[in-house]
Amino acid sequence: QNKTSSSSSPSIKSKLKKLLPLLTKKKAAAGQKGNFPLPVNEWKFVESMQYDLMAKTKHDKRSAEKLATSLGVAKNPNLVKELVELAIVMQARELAHAGGTKEQRFNNIVDLYKTQTNLSMRTSESMMLQQYSTPAPIGYVLGMYCGFDKEGSYFEPSAGNGLLTIAGNPKDFTINEIDNTRNRNLKTQGYKEV
Repeated sequence: QNKTSSSSSPSIKSKLKKLLPLLTKKKAAAGQKGNFPLPVNEWKFVESMQYDLMAKTKHDKRSAEKLATSLGVAKNPNLVKELVELAIVMQARELAHAGGTKEQRFNNIVDLYKTQTNLSMRTSESMMLQQYSTPAPIGYVLGMYCGFDKEGSYFEPSAGNGLLTIAGNPKDFTINEIDNTRNRNLKTQGYKEV
């Protein structure tokens, strides 16, 4: 059942308690021990958004920004948008590699897409860099078509936050991204090279 979160609920603290061990795990997985690219407060926000995606708790732009602010993330709508997209990428990748048939995994990613925060906000920077966030279901289908689900060596020249790579193993990808925030987000995902 979808719910729109409009306020910072007391359950955030309990969610974060469960998610803190994931922070250490993700740092180690990204190979960034001691030099993790995201500040802890931003990572807590990403993990909280991913948790809400798993729980099918729907956020709008305002509730996502309010949650970010409650966790000490800078009041920067573009940063919040990029961190929300990172949470979507992480959850979409988990769904892309879960059990079931390709069709079932696709349908689960479509369900994720239906409950995710609308990321249609465009900034002057995103227009200048011609940034476009690929919908997760399209990223999955394209990745399967290209064979990213098979071991190999792949190059993504304009990776964004990594949505086109969700069907594959990040360790098989060398990726590029010129936007500093997106580049930093990519460094949390365990790619062969960013």
